[in-house]
Amino acid sequence: MNKRFEKVLKALRIFAIITTFVATAFCFFALSDDKPSTAQTGFGTSHSSGGSHSSSHSSSSSHSSSSSHRSSSSSSKSSSKGSGRKLTLQETIMVFAIAGGIILTPWLITLAGHAISKSVITANKNRNSRAAEELIKRYIPDFDKDKFLREQYDNYCKMQVAWMNFKLEDVKELLSDELYTMWTSQLDTLELKGEQNVMRDFKFVSASLTGANITNGNLTITTDYVVKARDYIVKKGTNKVIRGNKRLMEINNIMRFRISVDHMNQIDKCPSCGNVITNNTSNVCPFCRSTLFVEHKKWVLTEMTCVGQK
Repeated sequence: MNKRFEKVLKALRIFAIITTFVATAFCFFALSDDKPSTAQTGFGTSHSSGGSHSSSHSSSSSHSSSSSHRSSSSSSKSSSKGSGRKLTLQETIMVFAIAGGIILTPWLITLAGHAISKSVITANKNRNSRAAEELIKRYIPDFDKDKFLREQYDNYCKMQVAWMNFKLEDVKELLSDELYTMWTSQLDTLELKGEQNVMRDFKFVSASLTGANITNGNLTITTDYVVKARDYIVKKGTNKVIRGNKRLMEINNIMRFRISVDHMNQIDKCPSCGNVITNNTSNVCPFCRSTLFVEHKKWVLTEMTCVGQK
């Protein structure tokens, strides 16, 4: 749906640009007057009052006529050059307003599109978050989303510190076996190069629950975290930066956590009334209706993918 929305938005921007160009051109043609003004006539002809004029007067008259002719010619050229009429203040403002629309209209459409797109994305995230929480609570009725996200952020910081200090075994219980093996191998390579990944000054920005699924008795939760931290590589044992820099960066990570739910329904006896319970799926005792709290296994991180840094 987002790709379709982007195509529609692009088409609207193109249409807006074409429309404003056409409207501006139309206004220029409509407001300009290219018809030449008519030059005055009759000044190029010498009018004699008859043969009684003296020679000197005739010469003077002829000179005057010639001068008059040049003046008429000059006036005609001047009139021809200034044939278009000037725009009024109101017309000038209108033309500038329309021309400004060429720049502003596509920009405003883009802003509106981004706002709508952001709203749609937020709505989808909220819907996915609610659906994920509903699925989780089928297996963990006392699940607290906010508490879970806070706890996993704290665990994330512990993992990064353990990674930085080459002490991944300190957080082994927080990692899946596959991820622990992969990270250990990467750390061995880093240590062999004589390098160290420094990560410090963590600051929480945001966290959200974006999905959940159940597969083979395992419940997996997908989360989206944004944190700030300093993340760079130095020569081990020194403070010399080899890669990256010491500035505070905003890091966006997609993290997935897994927990086994197979054991959750294996409750043989109610701790409140003592009755034997078989095939219970509601986490409520069918005899005394008390809630059956189960000691869940710990969540483990199975995947962490950086999707953005700035």
